[in-house]
Amino acid sequence: MTITSRANTTVADNPAGPKRKTGFRPEIQGLRAICMMQVLLYHAWHVGSPIGVDAFIMISAYLLTGSLVRRIEKGQIPGLIDRWTQLFKRLLPPLVVTVMGTLGLVLVLLPPARWPELVEQGIASVLYFQNWLLAAQSVDYYAVDPSHLSPLMHLWSMSMQGQVFLLWPLLIIGLGWLSKKYGWRIRPLVITLMTLITVASFTWMMIYRNPRPTDIYFDTRSRLWEFALGSLVALLAIWLPKVAWVRNLVSVVGVGVLVLFALVKIGAYPGPFAILPMAATAFILAGTAPVPVTKTGKKDLRQGNPVIWFLSFKPLVRFGDVSYALYLVHWPIIALYLQVLGKEHLGIFEGLFLLTVSVGLAILMTDLLDDPLRNWSWANRKTVNKSIMVAVSLTVGLLGTFGIRHQVNSYLAQQASAAGSSNDAAGEEAFKEHPGAHIFEMDLKDQKFSALPIPTAGDVADGKQWYGLDEGCAQMPGHENMGAEVLKGCSWNKTQNPEKKVLLVGDSHMEQFAPAIVGAFEKDKTQMQLLLKGGCEYGAHLVPEDELEAEPECRQWSEEVHQWIKSQKPDLVFLISTKSHPDGPDTERPGVLPALRELDEEGLKVVGLRDNPRFAFNMYDCSSARDGEQPGVTLGGCFYPVNKVYAPQMPDQKLRELSAYHAVDLSDQICAGGTCPGIVGNRFVYLDDNHLTVDYALSLRKSFQQRLGQALGE
Repeated sequence: MTITSRANTTVADNPAGPKRKTGFRPEIQGLRAICMMQVLLYHAWHVGSPIGVDAFIMISAYLLTGSLVRRIEKGQIPGLIDRWTQLFKRLLPPLVVTVMGTLGLVLVLLPPARWPELVEQGIASVLYFQNWLLAAQSVDYYAVDPSHLSPLMHLWSMSMQGQVFLLWPLLIIGLGWLSKKYGWRIRPLVITLMTLITVASFTWMMIYRNPRPTDIYFDTRSRLWEFALGSLVALLAIWLPKVAWVRNLVSVVGVGVLVLFALVKIGAYPGPFAILPMAATAFILAGTAPVPVTKTGKKDLRQGNPVIWFLSFKPLVRFGDVSYALYLVHWPIIALYLQVLGKEHLGIFEGLFLLTVSVGLAILMTDLLDDPLRNWSWANRKTVNKSIMVAVSLTVGLLGTFGIRHQVNSYLAQQASAAGSSNDAAGEEAFKEHPGAHIFEMDLKDQKFSALPIPTAGDVADGKQWYGLDEGCAQMPGHENMGAEVLKGCSWNKTQNPEKKVLLVGDSHMEQFAPAIVGAFEKDKTQMQLLLKGGCEYGAHLVPEDELEAEPECRQWSEEVHQWIKSQKPDLVFLISTKSHPDGPDTERPGVLPALRELDEEGLKVVGLRDNPRFAFNMYDCSSARDGEQPGVTLGGCFYPVNKVYAPQMPDQKLRELSAYHAVDLSDQICAGGTCPGIVGNRFVYLDDNHLTVDYALSLRKSFQQRLGQALGE
């Protein structure tokens, strides 16, 4: 969502309502209203594709570029600092209020493990680089898991807008000075520049959108062409034929196509189909653009335009007036509601209620904050006054967000102190207060612990509960035979002259079992190697596409890994041979059987582990809310029936027919007594809805080592 001002030029008093400016174009506000409705439909009920934000991007660039170029053509080159401060004094105050209010609700409503990530997003939002932070965190805009939703995620577009609002005036005003110095016409210069940006950005998007468009969703470079296209419309619209019916037709077609794509999905996004709704927006802007009467024989070509008539409908204009504030407040309300209730989607009446609340808050923010500050004569009088407004807004935002960060860090530090450090969760001292799976060997009646459960919320938030070996594989013998995707997810323990080579292969579930496996070999001179790729199943390339939905990159990774295993012939291969489900008992993992048949022919030895449970909710958050502040939890947190996640027997009967295959089932060390607890032996079992914590996996070492010996007959 992007917005600059209300499509105005010069202030004029209007006793009937808020101050408007001469040249005010109500149809622009109406167009914003249509775009905002699309955003609301998508966020509330996933209707259509997320094109509303991109249309806003075009509108803002259209207005900004047109304003700057017209002034330069009149010989009035704007001051760069004045233009920057004029833009940000309008944008920052509502943004800061939204960020601070949302973070306050986050501290009250969401579990502590979410706090650090969201506070960092708040800081990034105030400083207009949040989109890059989300890209670095590999946030999935399309994710529906409520436990992973960010109530600030929608501010990526505001950050992108802020970056362009710094860049565009710099480029255009710079060209303005060049045109003045050398006597060049400014409009052709800017048209050339924006054409180059459009082509370069669109080409970059088409190249780097593969294999996953979501990887570049938050990348400014993938959206610059939309800003540049809006700028081109502002510059080229004057050359649209001066024929009323042509302009009417262009704008009507634009509205029809925009509404169509607001209601239907257009495939992977960002992508080539985005050009259609963007072209539609361009048609609307061009077809409704003012034409100097000197070029039309004093005939106003805009009269009788049905699109202008429709978009100037007063309720639409009013809705457009509050669209900036509405964009800011609606998503935190929806996201927090979904997370608190653990829901993935809104019902019709829930959505209508939340959107009604959002509109009410948006009206209050617009009438009590946005409009008064934007129309404050003192703030508009001088550049220094505008600069003060920007400085005050930034100061309030940064003091507030950094203050919240300090309080969050202090709370998490106190929690860590009460729990005891989990940095050495495998040490003997750690097991005295946090026995984890060792609790199953003890008499529960005699167990009393004084420490809080581990890992703490701070450890989970910092990513310390994801496992990996220290070294990448660039120096590992045999790495030259690896494919690029395999090498990217490879790590090893850099053992010189190993007596044995052990390989762990699979997805993130294999990764989280790794602490138990690696620990079982730590006293041997064994080279441990991890070949992992999150969300990708080993053996996927051997399963037809109609039987297993897998990304092309996962199939490629699986094939490359499979060939590498057969060529290197490790002494022992570990994998997850079953697959758990949040809505039923576990099953045999697709692709493992055909893969193991080939490894069996190669004479390799394979150990298959039973998958850990998956849930339809975040088990860490649930268990932390229930028992996270209680010291000495033997079995606690949230509980889930074991028969809903595990079949009575490990479902690997066909695999057991292969001589290469050996099974290790640790399900009774994860679930016990007919239930799967969220906390076992004062250790959280899960870090989210389906991954073991490193701390708990470390407590599985002893039982794993015993059962591995039994499986291998050692």
